[in-house]
Amino acid sequence: MIIRHDDWSRLIGATVEIRRQGDPVRTGRVDHATKDSNILWLAQEGNNPRKMIDKAQGYEAWAVSALIR
Repeated sequence: MIIRHDDWSRLIGATVEIRRQGDPVRTGRVDHATKDSNILWLAQEGNNPRKMIDKAQGYEAWAVSALIR
């Protein structure tokens, strides 16, 4: 079961699915997030570089793993 989270600062270390307009964009581990939860960074995995995700651009974070702070 995956759950949408608006408090991105609590997702550090968790695996999330990033969605935009309801469509999955990328899945990865949250490396860092701002305290105001407006921006998060997905860690580099394989050929996928570290990526900044900006909530203001319509992105949502859905927690896949149970590791939520």
